[in-house]
Amino acid sequence: MMLLSKPWSVSPLAFFLGLGLGTGYMTSLRFLGPIGPSEIFFLVSYLILFVKFGRSLARFNYDFSGLIKLYFLFFVLVIFPLMTSVTALVLGEKVFPEYIASFILGVSLSFLLVEALKNKYIHMNAVVFWFAISFIISNLFTIYLFGVTSAQERYSGAASNPNQLMFYASCLSMLLVIYSRRLSLIFLPIVVWIALKSESDAYILTLFVTLFLYIVLLVFFGKKLSFSTSIFLIIILMCFGLYFLFLRFSDIVLSIWNAADEGGVRINLFINAVYATLESPFFGFGAGNFSGIESPFSGLEAHNTFLDFSMQFGILFPVLIYYVFFVFLIDRVRQGFYLQAAFVAAFIVSGFFHFTGRHFYFWVEFAIFYFYVFYSKRANS
Repeated sequence: MMLLSKPWSVSPLAFFLGLGLGTGYMTSLRFLGPIGPSEIFFLVSYLILFVKFGRSLARFNYDFSGLIKLYFLFFVLVIFPLMTSVTALVLGEKVFPEYIASFILGVSLSFLLVEALKNKYIHMNAVVFWFAISFIISNLFTIYLFGVTSAQERYSGAASNPNQLMFYASCLSMLLVIYSRRLSLIFLPIVVWIALKSESDAYILTLFVTLFLYIVLLVFFGKKLSFSTSIFLIIILMCFGLYFLFLRFSDIVLSIWNAADEGGVRINLFINAVYATLESPFFGFGAGNFSGIESPFSGLEAHNTFLDFSMQFGILFPVLIYYVFFVFLIDRVRQGFYLQAAFVAAFIVSGFFHFTGRHFYFWVEFAIFYFYVFYSKRANS
């Protein structure tokens, strides 16, 4: 994960993939259903990758990495469309079949990108550079020209809601720290300033998680303690910290949560998503929104990546995704990259407040983590 001497060098794949990431938050500019400028950039990136590595989608290693790849591709190509049809025709629930193609492209894009990383066909720091440039310039342009029209309105840029802006800011922040430490010194303060203008409670939480975890990791893992001892001490500290927090400041914590939760809406969505998942825990219900405020199957998302995946694909699908995420996180800690680990943890936490899995940037992140967990050490050797 070294910084190239010229991260701005124009590789067509890096350029279009970076633009796709940098404009992904512009959901209000979609002109054909879920299709907008970002989706077009991602499609161009996909076609470049498919022409070069398309045959690799039919190849699988005889190990756990190959099993994950086989399961994901078989599920999105066969089981997911089938369950969408069953849910619509047999159960009579509302579905969104247009997202079948979206998930097929997202998952296959992820494994094509892994192949490109294995063959050193793409340099991710160049992608991150174009991601940062397009995200920052488009937001500065919007802020300068339009700003916020009223004191009560939150800044969202070209996003349909402010939270979507926040998720792309969290993704960019993490990638800057991982791939371009020098550029992060320049771009990261600007990204944080832009995201703070959205006044997102979830973003404030991710910043807190990043800072808190970074300090904790420095304190406990910076000393010559074993990994297991450090983990044990952190767990003890967190238990005491949470106990003290709720014992002394429970009223304040509850008032903040109630304000962010909009009167218990999120809790109800989470609970009903669990109920919906238990109705079809192995195969899910396909492309649709199956949670609700009053009851399951009321046509709403859970606004939680793990639960929304579990309702659509079954429990195993998100379990495997978060397995890859947490293995990468733990490895960052073991290797002493504490700032990277803190940003990765914040990225994971941000997904607990929105269904990030239906955005293409999520599958780019998965490709990066998957590549590192299963292939980067082999490639480097």
